[in-house]
Amino acid sequence: MAGLEEHRYQLQIVHEFDSCCFRGGGLHANITRYNKYAQGQVKGWFQTAITAGNYHEVNPRDKVLVSVMVEKLRRNNGVLTSADFVGLPFDDLTWNP
Repeated sequence: MAGLEEHRYQLQIVHEFDSCCFRGGGLHANITRYNKYAQGQVKGWFQTAITAGNYHEVNPRDKVLVSVMVEKLRRNNGVLTSADFVGLPFDDLTWNP
């Protein structure tokens, strides 16, 4: 697991209605439970984000998510914390209207 060791992080991005695999639609509660379980097992951080999409491709929302995390990593001298994963743009798993 990418977040197993301290100072290692993984942001898994899945699409709400991926046409191929790993879809998030209808699985928000299960994915949230899995995230909590995984976060309790690692010394780094693991989190899943679900973005709108229905194709198995890297879409513009995914690129923004990755860019945000890379910039946070750059600004924090290569170190992230769980707080850096809060309020991610386009994350349907944590978005509250």
